[in-house]
Amino acid sequence: MAERIIEVEADSLQEARIKAKSQVPEGLQITSEEILSDGKTSSKAGIADTIEAAFTDAESKLPSDVEIVDRKQHNAPNRKVVTVEAFEGQTARAQVEQSFKFMGPRIESMKLKETGRKGFLGRGKKPNTYEIQVFEPAWVTVVYNKKARIRVNLAESPEHWARRLKEKKDYRALAEINNSKDYDEPFHWRKRDIANRILVESGAEAVDHIIEELATDGVGSADLAEVLVTIGDPKAVPILRKKLDRGEFSAYISQVGAIRKFVEKYPELAGEVEMVECAICGKTRPVTETDYTQLEGKLNRFCKDTCWEKRGRIIGSKDGVGCPYYTKDRMCTAGRAPARAPAPSHCTFSLKIGPSYIFCNVYKIHPFDPLRGLYLGKRR
Repeated sequence: MAERIIEVEADSLQEARIKAKSQVPEGLQITSEEILSDGKTSSKAGIADTIEAAFTDAESKLPSDVEIVDRKQHNAPNRKVVTVEAFEGQTARAQVEQSFKFMGPRIESMKLKETGRKGFLGRGKKPNTYEIQVFEPAWVTVVYNKKARIRVNLAESPEHWARRLKEKKDYRALAEINNSKDYDEPFHWRKRDIANRILVESGAEAVDHIIEELATDGVGSADLAEVLVTIGDPKAVPILRKKLDRGEFSAYISQVGAIRKFVEKYPELAGEVEMVECAICGKTRPVTETDYTQLEGKLNRFCKDTCWEKRGRIIGSKDGVGCPYYTKDRMCTAGRAPARAPAPSHCTFSLKIGPSYIFCNVYKIHPFDPLRGLYLGKRR
């Protein structure tokens, strides 16, 4: 169901929100709100030669569709003569202009009333005296209220989305939400939780569809596996055993135990252990005896006992160029805690798949002995 946008207007933001909720069609839900007008009281100032013209000036600045609630007069038009002492006429004008409490005074005329004295060597100086005729215009404000106005975005509610798919028995679509990477989609996580609850309630009827989605190796494999374990249908054992052997659930500590326990209940259904080829030595051996790396979608498996630490050969080897963890003294410092003995830690810079300063997938480094806390002299 496509997203929609509606705009509503009311006397206050609270009333506008209530009004917006009342206009939401069935099956949709508000996802975001934009305030176009807060509905609060505001004012505009007007300045002119007369009171009437000042109010006209202020009202010309008002937004459209507002309600005027008050008109205030702050200053009536006034013409007066002020006397100022200053050594120069320009200085006298500036003094007059600065003495008014708001902008807009107009100097109509200025004349020298009394000439001062220059004095001698700075002594006996006296400023000129000026008479300045000033016109002070009218100053008013118009107070107004503008209706509160909001724009809200609507999207299909997760409950309606899940109910629609359930009625169609589209269990594959419900399972797909686990592998979706569109995390900014409205209600993504709520949809996933509701979908998985429906899948569990649907039981054996949904199992084949869940297995098909699990076979795509998406980001939600562990969650889909957990759903299958909760349903408890032995039909899921082969694919769960295969993924366990591959180590695909090893990062999900809270789930892998239950998955393994379920699989071990049906050893007769597990099938043969998958055989894979090592990317370095080419030897074919059980997948459980290998480990893997994945870079830009390409997966490579290596013999755990002989080839795992040599895996940098297929990626290439440089001399630390560009790596922020490789120091000038040819040491890898990935994951090292300051002022502490180094401990193995994942490097977040290169491949994000497990290198530490014991070994590196990209660069040749000095091997590290974690028991003695020393780098060994022999280089790989």
